[in-house]
Amino acid sequence: MVAEPEPVADLIAEARVANSMGRPSAAEHLLRRAIRRLSRPDAPLADLLMRGSATITLASPVFERHGLEPALTLLDEADRLVPGREGDGVRTLGLVQRAGLLARCGQWQVAVDLLTRIGTTDSWLTPRQLAAVHLNRATARQYLGDHTLCDADLQTALSLASTAAAPDLEFKARHNLGYTRFLVGDVPGALRAMGEADAMDVDVVRATAKRDYAHVLLNTGLTDEAAPLLQEAVDIAEQHRLHHDIGEALVEVARLELLRGRPERASAAAAKAARLFRRRGAEGWWVQAEILRAESVLAAGVRPRTGRDLAARLQDLPTHSRAVRRDALLAAAEACVAAGDVAVAGQLLARVRGASTSPTRRLQRDWLAARLALAAGRPVDARRRFRDAARRVAEQQARPASLDARTAFALHAQRLVALDVGSALESGSPAQVLAATERWRAATSRLPSLIPHEDAVLEKAFTELRVLRSQLRDTADAPDTDQLGSLALELERTIRRREWELADDDQGTRPLAPARVHEIVALAAATDTDVLALFTTSGRLGAVTIDARGMQLHDLGDAEHVAEQNRLLLADVAMTGRHLPGPLGTVVQRSLASRLDGVARLIPVPSTRSRLLIVRTTVLRSTPWRLIPGLDDRPLVVASSLTAWAAGENVAESVDRVAALAGPRLDRAADEATAVAAAWGSRGAATVVASGADLTGALASADLVHVAAHGHHHDGNALFSSVTMHDGPLFAYELQRRGVRAGHVVLSACDAGRAIIRPGDEAMGLTATVLACGARSVLAAVAPVQDVVAAQLMGAYHRALASGVAASEALRTATATIEQPDSARLFSIYGADWRLADP
Repeated sequence: MVAEPEPVADLIAEARVANSMGRPSAAEHLLRRAIRRLSRPDAPLADLLMRGSATITLASPVFERHGLEPALTLLDEADRLVPGREGDGVRTLGLVQRAGLLARCGQWQVAVDLLTRIGTTDSWLTPRQLAAVHLNRATARQYLGDHTLCDADLQTALSLASTAAAPDLEFKARHNLGYTRFLVGDVPGALRAMGEADAMDVDVVRATAKRDYAHVLLNTGLTDEAAPLLQEAVDIAEQHRLHHDIGEALVEVARLELLRGRPERASAAAAKAARLFRRRGAEGWWVQAEILRAESVLAAGVRPRTGRDLAARLQDLPTHSRAVRRDALLAAAEACVAAGDVAVAGQLLARVRGASTSPTRRLQRDWLAARLALAAGRPVDARRRFRDAARRVAEQQARPASLDARTAFALHAQRLVALDVGSALESGSPAQVLAATERWRAATSRLPSLIPHEDAVLEKAFTELRVLRSQLRDTADAPDTDQLGSLALELERTIRRREWELADDDQGTRPLAPARVHEIVALAAATDTDVLALFTTSGRLGAVTIDARGMQLHDLGDAEHVAEQNRLLLADVAMTGRHLPGPLGTVVQRSLASRLDGVARLIPVPSTRSRLLIVRTTVLRSTPWRLIPGLDDRPLVVASSLTAWAAGENVAESVDRVAALAGPRLDRAADEATAVAAAWGSRGAATVVASGADLTGALASADLVHVAAHGHHHDGNALFSSVTMHDGPLFAYELQRRGVRAGHVVLSACDAGRAIIRPGDEAMGLTATVLACGARSVLAAVAPVQDVVAAQLMGAYHRALASGVAASEALRTATATIEQPDSARLFSIYGADWRLADP
């Protein structure tokens, strides 16, 4: 028995489903079958109309597989199928499809003009089709920079998609609304809206959604987090043979590799994308890929002739978008700089009209303007540009409510930093170098404290993560450890994404202006403090020292070599805390002593005053400064920036309440907390069985907080570093949700002083988080400390503090009372010194 042929309408419906699910090959096959059945010479009007609709739908998978021209040919064919008024509906549908395809190829203004011819209640279109009209027009307006009308179109599309029960279009509208928020500068709102769209249970291809989310992360500076999303976007597009989507994802891959400092890889990705777009007739996207390819070539370094050729080609690139035209002119100006044609570069920069909504493009413009000012012998104008750019970077960093996102954006300023510090170094002036490094250094330390925020999603995720981490600790050898570990990593990813989505709504307070050099010099003299301000630039480690003899500039060597030596030093420090047997312990001790001597020889430590301030940099992160010969018996403070130190220095604080808390599984933790509370008399209170809530409550309400507990530094993400309380680990991330009122916090916990330092000398870790959340001064250790040593040290330290001795001097004198002082010297004061106002 011969099976009945499948009805034509069902074939078309199946094809549309296949198309929405990213299966263009299957959709094309089904639609061509349907069109063949409808192509009889004597076909009635109904069949002709259905054939026209199927031909219009066919244009979409044909575009994906074969490019723009074959798709436009199909649309022309559909327009001719039914002449007269009877075919108006088909031609209207064809216009919608044509505009959508032209928009995807970068002909955005043409697409807007076509779609504007369609009324919002066109009788030929269903609510679903009208929703597609507004979605396509919104996409085109997005690229043209018309964000207000884009937002209006998307809101209309969302309403129509809901009316039409079209969850796939609702997904696209919600996602694009999120991306529009990014374009107007609301990064947390963008990530939140795109995340909500991604959570929808709808069967759609998500290559574009993942690419857009990655694009926002790239602009935030979170390159490592964007990379796997871009790989997913490429994989999904390749799986479904969505060649245009592959090209769009490769454009973002090129941006990623440029940010990572790998111009050769960036150039390869941009060139591949350009070839894809060229073959498919997607001129607008081809132009963007060509701009990125040129930027990659420039980043790798070019000869003058190549620079001039690039500049000429970039100026001639065709585009209908003002934003893309600005990008092309900026790249052309940069090519002229590389060619030595400074005058032409200035003319091109002057043609860049209007302010870009992209913070990263504004920084590129700043770099060019400063570079041209320096080339023209106008260093004052260049420094003005540097100051304005650094201020805007700090303001941009203030927007997120997450330390993770705050610290990441500094990555985008690194070319400006190198130019600023490099020009200062050429002057040979220590004062200019100090001013240049300070204006870019650790901008988060100059921002208002992170605003406490409650969030039910985070509350649930942290509770689950605490349980999982406790289970992993207690069942390290159990067979299901790998599964628990995977669940914990997924929860960490959920928490990070949610933190990125939270904005700091208090935008009224501006970042502190960087401290002026003469103010730092005067404050250092007034407080009897020598200063060692370290910095890294152009692969070199440098320092500016301030002491009683004045200021000096020092070149300390290859930064990568110093970073490796510091890593080995930290490894030796960790090994010495393991009580290694006989000969092995001796070998490690000798290695440690040798490496400490090496640091002592490298660092030009000034010694004309009693106290030393060290401003750290990325290659010397988590260094045990008080172990270094010459620093082991000296009051010492480690700061992330001179500005943050100056803001907290000479501020004596009153203390009404001291909270001392103890975590589990430390033999002397309870005794330590009790002794600390006793040192403060009636102002001290000990909680010997303390929970995470007890600790966050104390940090938010007490004047001084001491916690004795196990500490853990998380190498993968320092904001998941933790102290272990009786109900499980309390993570650094959680402190952002509660805030810190205490002026001085003592973290008597292993590794609590360790940090990961991002570009811009932005620190992340437990101590850095406590400071970012409001504390002025923190005492913490960079390695494991013996329990008995910590208990002895802390009692003496708090007795000295309570008598009015400054924290750095109290730590020095308390260390002198310990029989094994090297373990005690793993502790340092971070942020600023601290002193009691009313002993």
